[in-house]
Amino acid sequence: PCYIISDDKYVISANYTGGTISVFGRNADGSLTEAKQLIKHSGSSVNKERQEKPHVHMVQFSPDKKYVFANDLGTDKTYIYSYNPNEEHKILVLKDVVTARPGSGPRHLIFNPNGIFFYVLNELDASLAVYSWIKDKAVLIQEMSIAIKEEGCKNGAADIRFSRDGKFLYATNRGDAN
Repeated sequence: PCYIISDDKYVISANYTGGTISVFGRNADGSLTEAKQLIKHSGSSVNKERQEKPHVHMVQFSPDKKYVFANDLGTDKTYIYSYNPNEEHKILVLKDVVTARPGSGPRHLIFNPNGIFFYVLNELDASLAVYSWIKDKAVLIQEMSIAIKEEGCKNGAADIRFSRDGKFLYATNRGDAN
């Protein structure tokens, strides 16, 4: 596991190496149940070293908690699952798939404070994709690089956050072009 979200009922993890999402119930004492659901992604993308198979890197609730978004670096996709907390086994049901530019490697995402836009930081090409999120539909509205353009520089975009006042979006790049 490389990323975990939770609410009062479930703990959901993104599992990078296995390319899966696990959903666990929460017991009253804080311990976890056995996995209630295991979702395995399939596929690959153009970067044969890093995208040879699925690599689920992050899970994130939508602001209204009706959906769980899952970035898969290995398949260049963001999967959008309906979240059904009152179900026992089909807690996450696939609703939509957003395909990123080949070789970009979706890593992290964040919603803006009003929940109308979300931003996907792509690790492999250090790009940032901006989507509108209106009426439960994702629409790409902009893409840009967060890295300087230097010959031979390696990228490794990592995290994305809003400032406390919501006015600024910060994205990090761990590559040598940082």
